[in-house]
Amino acid sequence: MRIVKRLVTIAAAAALTLSAGVGAVASAYDTAADIAVFENVQKQAVHSSFEDAAADLRDHLRNRQENFAVTVEYGLVTTKEDINSIMNLAIAETSSPKEGDYIRFNLQGISYSTSDNSTANGMNINFNISYNASYAEEKLVDQAVSDLSAKLGLPHLNDYEKCCAVTQWVRSNVTYVENSTERSLFSAYGAIVNREAVCQGISVMVYRLLRENNVKCRVVPGKGNGGNHAWNMVCIDGNWVYLDATWDALTGRSDYIFFLRGSRDFDSLSVGNYHDATDFGENDSPLYAEYIDGSFAKNYPVEPYHYATSKAGDIDGNGEITANDASLALSAYARLATTGRSGLTSSQSQAGDIYRRCSVDATCASGILSYYSYISTGGTLSLDEFINK
Repeated sequence: MRIVKRLVTIAAAAALTLSAGVGAVASAYDTAADIAVFENVQKQAVHSSFEDAAADLRDHLRNRQENFAVTVEYGLVTTKEDINSIMNLAIAETSSPKEGDYIRFNLQGISYSTSDNSTANGMNINFNISYNASYAEEKLVDQAVSDLSAKLGLPHLNDYEKCCAVTQWVRSNVTYVENSTERSLFSAYGAIVNREAVCQGISVMVYRLLRENNVKCRVVPGKGNGGNHAWNMVCIDGNWVYLDATWDALTGRSDYIFFLRGSRDFDSLSVGNYHDATDFGENDSPLYAEYIDGSFAKNYPVEPYHYATSKAGDIDGNGEITANDASLALSAYARLATTGRSGLTSSQSQAGDIYRRCSVDATCASGILSYYSYISTGGTLSLDEFINK
C-alpha cells in the first residue's frame, strides 16, 4: 500500500519599498469594498510594536479580508524580515480555534508592499491575500462545526473519545480528491461542508473540531512517502502524539494504524509508508518558520511511542486483565448508547479499545473476557498476540 497525499505550500511574495513617497500597489484597491476597508484602516492607530501590528493583521486574516493595510510608525519596519516577523506573530497559536494554524493553513497566497501614509504619519504595509476559504464559506464552517460537535456528542466525551469520533467521521464522510488544486479542498470548508478534501483540508478540519472541543491540537506539515503531506498532533493527558485521519481513512482496514502514535512508532503498523515531520523540501515560506527553525519540535515534544497510560485491556488499572475489565467495557458501552457518556477517562477508553477500532463496545468486552479465560488456564500470549492469533 502506498499513500501519498498533497499539502499545499505557500510562498509569500514581498515587494518591500521603504521610500518616503506615496503609492500603494495600483491593483491592490480596485473595488469599492476594498477602498472602504482601506479607508477604515487609515483611521486606525499607528502601531508602535510588532505585537500590536500583528494583532491588527490577525483580525484582518481571521475575517478573510483580501486587500488591506496595517499602519506602523516610521522606522519600525525596515526589512522584509520585519514584516515576516509580524506575520509569524499574527499566525501564532492563541486561545481561539479560529486562529493559529487555522489561519496559517487557510492562506493560499500572500504579497505585500509598503507606502507612506502622511495622514496617519506612518507607513502602510499593504497586504494582498488569497484564501482557501472565503469569509462567507467560513460562516458555513462555523455552523457545520457546531452541528457536528453536537451530533457526535463531543462536549460529553473524554479527549481520547473525541479523537476517535472525529477520526471515525472523516473515514465515513470525507472523500479524498486526487490531483486537484481547487482551493476549497485545502480548507476545513472542503472537508466538513463539501465533504471533499486533501490531507491539508482534513487536518485543518480536525484541528478546528478538536480545538473547539478543548483538545489541544496542531497541524503538522511534512512529508508522507516523500510527497508533501499534513497530519495532526494532539495532547491527551499531557502527552503529545500524532494522528493522521487522512491515511487511516484510506487504509481499507477496520482498525486505526496511524492513530495517536508516537515519533518512533507512527508507521510501525504499516508496510511501506512513512511520515517525516522534519522535511519541508525547498519550501522557504516565512509561514513555516517555526517548523523549519526547530522551535515547533522544541515547544511540542512528541512522545516516542503511542498514547498508552494503561495496559491494553486493563481498564480498571490494577495491573491485571480480569473479568472486571470486561464488565467495565460492557457498562461503558451501554452508558454511551443510552446517555452519550461512557463514564471512562481517556486512559480507560484507550485501554478498553483493544482492537484499535476507536470504540469500546460489546466486542471489546467479549475479547477481554476471552483473554482473561485464556490466561486463567495458563495461556502465555500477550493480549495483542492473542487477538492477532
